Amino acid sequence: VQEAKNIYFNKDIIFLDVRTKNEFLNHGNIEGAIHIPLKELNFRISELEIHKENNIIVYCRSGSRSKVATDLLVSHGFKASNMLGGYNAWD
Repeated sequence: VQEAKNIYFNKDIIFLDVRTKNEFLNHGNIEGAIHIPLKELNFRISELEIHKENNIIVYCRSGSRSKVATDLLVSHGFKASNMLGGYNAWD
């Protein structure tokens, strides 16, 4: 989380929130993050194609769902990293 906070203002870094819509809207989020719930990511991955050359930091509440999402993105050729600790640690 600290590493992610250190590069937050880097315009080449994309934050991807894979929590549910309720979590994203009602429990806070990282400003500027793209929101695609994990359950929808496989079907909406094309929305991220414009960010294929960017580093994507993936987060959820604690880091479990974002690990699954990170693995999916990497398997599709994205440069993705899981933010261990998730939004709980960020907040």
